[in-house]
Amino acid sequence: MYYMWGESPGDDRDRLGTPQCAQPGTIRWYRVHCGLTARWWSLLLPVRTLSAGCGGGEGWLGAVRRSPLWITLVVVMATVGAFAAVKSQEPHPEASFALVDIDAYPRLTGISACASPLVPKPGVDAFRSMILSQVGGTDDGLAVCKEIANGTGELSDHADGRAWDWHMVASRPADAARVAQVLDWLLRTDDRGQRNAMARRIGITYIIWNHLYYRVGGDDARWVPYTGTADPHDTHVHFSFSVAGAAQRTSWWTERGPLTWQLTSMPGTRFALGDGAVRPLAGDWNGDGRDTAGAYNVADRQFTLWQQNTAGAAATTTPPIGPFGAIPFVGDWDGDGHDEVGVYEPLARRFSFYSTSGAEVRPARVFGSDGDLPIIGDWNGDGVDDIGTYTPSSRTFTELLPDGSTRSRVFGAAKDTPIVGDWNGDGIDEIGVFRSSTNTFFSASQPIVTSVTYPPYRQLPVVGDWTGDGVDTGGVVRRLG
Repeated sequence: MYYMWGESPGDDRDRLGTPQCAQPGTIRWYRVHCGLTARWWSLLLPVRTLSAGCGGGEGWLGAVRRSPLWITLVVVMATVGAFAAVKSQEPHPEASFALVDIDAYPRLTGISACASPLVPKPGVDAFRSMILSQVGGTDDGLAVCKEIANGTGELSDHADGRAWDWHMVASRPADAARVAQVLDWLLRTDDRGQRNAMARRIGITYIIWNHLYYRVGGDDARWVPYTGTADPHDTHVHFSFSVAGAAQRTSWWTERGPLTWQLTSMPGTRFALGDGAVRPLAGDWNGDGRDTAGAYNVADRQFTLWQQNTAGAAATTTPPIGPFGAIPFVGDWDGDGHDEVGVYEPLARRFSFYSTSGAEVRPARVFGSDGDLPIIGDWNGDGVDDIGTYTPSSRTFTELLPDGSTRSRVFGAAKDTPIVGDWNGDGIDEIGVFRSSTNTFFSASQPIVTSVTYPPYRQLPVVGDWTGDGVDTGGVVRRLG
């Protein structure tokens, strides 16, 4: 079946289709996709608007009428696209398979009148529910028709249902610690060196807490003194949301469909396991020598561990493990051939190790520096996994050996994702990176582990011994939905 659709990738829209209003005669660029069944072709085309309007993510026709030139171009596109589609040998995945690399920094949007009806927007309400259920605290205000208390007459984002005040008291150590935990999660640099990653994915525009203000507006974002009103915000944390974030149109909300796995050493194999706010991982959960899929749900702190790499496989779900905002990892903590789970707390720089039933199985270990991320591997071949860190800003891997010594190496390029695996089957794990720009796995001990010929969307890498031969290979995970 021949199909065609379009989208505006230009600078005039928020990340998920919230464009600025176009004036008559405005030239706007649209990407048009067309093809036969799964084969595809696309082109950027200029379109001149005939009347003012705003697209609002309504599909390729949008809310703006197109000129007759558009119709002509579509016909030409269809013909050329059909030909190119037939020639293409690579199937193009559905658009819903694409994972967002990182959302653009969210925009501030002024409010001219209080919303009617005035209710919390769904993204705000869902974020509030997650924080209260996983971290605690109480409400201090959601949707309220009020002005910012700075004498300008400006309406607060509360007046549009796009803000939430989380009741926390800065002078109480326990409250301050919980706030620090959430803020670290929101503003943390991710494994590809992208700042404020979770705040951008959720669509948070700014935060006010304890005399300080943080505008999630660029890579130079930082906390600055808050002097805009007489309220120092030392009894609550204020979160404001973009229009897209509040409407659940940013990647934290949209990337909830099933994870689709493709494993390099199992050509032709594709299976869907895991959905929701999860990140993929893999381990040998039953000791049979083969790694199978797993996932960690950020919103409820639970691991799900599948027994086979097939859709519908039986799974075990752990109780909630570790504090909210911790980074999950997997390893064999006692050398019995079974992988277990663990979490890393960036603020405390603490590694904690758990069985799949949720019991701590070895003492926690503090290691690393601010901004580090965890890596796990058997650095000496004794069958027990050890800890280490990856520093995104310097691309430095640091392994902590069992005797307490460390071994460091700079490897990879900016925006690479760190990985660890036994690339040659000698029982010793080594570092590596996944480069999403070329879908290639690199090892520090070999020039290239494997180059993966998947479509040019960002993939999430996973590493495991999928066949039981003692050698780790890569795989990629995409999300459907």
